Amino acid sequence: MATVALFTMHANLYLVLKTDGPLQQKLMRWTTLTVSAFVACFVVLNAITLLACPHIEAALRQRPLILSAIFVVALPVTFNILREVRRANAGRAFVSSGFALALLLLLFAAAVYPTLVFSTPNHAYDINIYNRASTEKTLRFMFLVAMVGVPIVLAYTITICYAFRGKVVLTKESY
Repeated sequence: MATVALFTMHANLYLVLKTDGPLQQKLMRWTTLTVSAFVACFVVLNAITLLACPHIEAALRQRPLILSAIFVVALPVTFNILREVRRANAGRAFVSSGFALALLLLLFAAAVYPTLVFSTPNHAYDINIYNRASTEKTLRFMFLVAMVGVPIVLAYTITICYAFRGKVVLTKESY
């Protein structure tokens, strides 16, 4: 639920940036609702996670400094989204939303490290980074593919961002 609220809020903020006029005002009202829903889900999810997930509590005891630091940074960034939306500053809210997204992913990764998937019946069957690592040959091949593929993806992304820059203009021909 929190993930759906997060991505809905982020998409609404993007749409507010790309539109003008009555459509933008309508989207801003939706954004206010989705930001409030995300902040509520954020608070509830973190409380439930700390209470119901013993492995997260154990991770907090093992790595209190890193997890606390990420959370302490993520908290004001997340609440800044709501603040900027109330100030009708969609650009800053969108940037805060992007940072919140990255920080929450980092928080999740730091909390579950090194385990990727927890096994409920027996922790001997947990999937972690050690028992699911690729071979040296595979890692070298993946590195070469990434060295070729990442520049292509970046060039495509820059081209698309350039082609679709600016606000959407609604005319009689629009649908």
